[in-house]
Amino acid sequence: MHTFNGSDADSVTSVSDITDKLNLKARGKLRQPAPLLISSLGTSVPEAPHAVSVCMPAWQDNVDYEEGRARVHDQLQSGYPRFCFHRAVKVLAKLGLVMAGLDGTTHGCLCLPAEWIAKRCRDFILARASLDESLRGSNDDAVQIHLLDFQPEAIKLPTVAVVTYPVSLQAIAKSYWQHSGEIVSSRLAERLVKEAVLQTKRQWPAELLQELQATAGVEQDREEVDEFIEEHFGRNLIADGATAKLRIRQRLAALVEHDPRDVFLYPTGMNAIFAAFQLLHQQHPTRKSIMFGFPYLDTLKILQKFGPGAYFLGQGDEQDMQELERLLRTEPILAVFCEVPSNPLCKTPDLKRLAALAHHHGAAVVVDDTIGNPYNVRVHPHADLVATSLTKLFSGASNVMGGSIVVSKHSPQYLELHSRLQATFEDTYFDDDAIFLERNSRDFQTRAQLANKNTEKLCDFLREQPLLREIHFPKFSCLDQYLGCKLERGGYGSLFSIVFDNDKQAQIFFDALNVNKGPSLGTNFTLCCPYTILAHYTELDFAQQYGISSTLVRVAVGLEEYQSIRSAFECALAALSASKASESEK
Repeated sequence: MHTFNGSDADSVTSVSDITDKLNLKARGKLRQPAPLLISSLGTSVPEAPHAVSVCMPAWQDNVDYEEGRARVHDQLQSGYPRFCFHRAVKVLAKLGLVMAGLDGTTHGCLCLPAEWIAKRCRDFILARASLDESLRGSNDDAVQIHLLDFQPEAIKLPTVAVVTYPVSLQAIAKSYWQHSGEIVSSRLAERLVKEAVLQTKRQWPAELLQELQATAGVEQDREEVDEFIEEHFGRNLIADGATAKLRIRQRLAALVEHDPRDVFLYPTGMNAIFAAFQLLHQQHPTRKSIMFGFPYLDTLKILQKFGPGAYFLGQGDEQDMQELERLLRTEPILAVFCEVPSNPLCKTPDLKRLAALAHHHGAAVVVDDTIGNPYNVRVHPHADLVATSLTKLFSGASNVMGGSIVVSKHSPQYLELHSRLQATFEDTYFDDDAIFLERNSRDFQTRAQLANKNTEKLCDFLREQPLLREIHFPKFSCLDQYLGCKLERGGYGSLFSIVFDNDKQAQIFFDALNVNKGPSLGTNFTLCCPYTILAHYTELDFAQQYGISSTLVRVAVGLEEYQSIRSAFECALAALSASKASESEK
């Protein structure tokens, strides 16, 4: 069996080593019973302290969430961490306000994993406030940075920085957290809160102390966690973060046939995209970027808000390809960003042609391969930087965040990009998160195979259903372009989207679909959401221009027995059929 040690960072582990040896133990245990179907609004999905999804089982729940209705928000036990603050993060923020001597009714507080990140956040808040006439009077001194210094020297935890600001700037501050992905994870927040409770010499306000104690009690004893993992998965956690991170890097490097030193880890997938942008932007701060194809929303927001702007070629079609060429000829471009395939339309650009144009004109190519995932697609021959959300199928367990950048060895800028990233990289990925991600990802390839199989069979079935207007799936969308990136071992991934004739039909189908429902994707269990409602509720007309219908339901297929998944969809189709029949009788 392959043994991981420090010297392995200098070698490339073969794909077969990872597949055949690391997953050997997992193969007999892969088909764990599916998580219980969670149907109670606001319940964590899965029901775990660090879940990254939350149950919103009805279409109207999602609408009310977007409209800020208390009936939904008051019941949320968790949420996707870049959009919803975990309980431990909220308590840590309250602690930060107390330590800064500020009142929570007049000020907000954002917790960030390093002081240099806090400085960038402060600059962002002030810059964005200056663009809003109603906020231009904000005093620069009102946005402050403080370090949380309550942890003893013996405890090797990251020094978290907090940015405090008037509540009028809350929306801007939260947008930094969401777009950049530079977040304090719930595990780190819990550890820090626990240390705060142990500081008996400090006199915390009674109400805050009660919250601190309650939050610290959420963290399970490590022995209990180890016992749970062993009983349920037959795999113990690695003891230290450095080893876990090395194994993750080796695992990813083997998948994409690179050296582990080409792999860099980040707290979230969006932070990997943000870091790729920052790396390029620092070298050419006046150059605009190009977003080719309609992406997941925060990628576009990064390009628009953190630099001189971006050109958005949202259709990603032949006309946009010609416009891409025109823009590249017209002015120096920082980079072309794209997804393979895109979320949620599952479109794939002609990556070879796109890269040839970009590189000919001196622009970098940044590819997000999360939806395809590195088991199925190989984009590195045409990319300079490849960003992946490891929160998704690489983890699968929906209980930890993570992201990565791979500096492509095929890039014409490889030596320059690698040296600059190596020189500027600061590890902000919390060790405990890496430990869980390492454990979750040991059987990634085996799970990817099963998810591919389930999804392709389900999409073939659904495509034949006349009640559905359209199925977006790489096998049916831009197939030639996808096949240009698809590996021989790979499939079409585990994500697809369904489009309906109208909102009523979408709601009937969604409400009748008996699977887990909530944000995120790439889970080991089937998970769906009304994507456009959640991602573009305030800009539905804008999304519609690019084919993102308000009726779109996005589905991430899991590892359950195929027939059980199909049965759930058959029941939803039956409910839709019955509704149509009832209408025709009126």
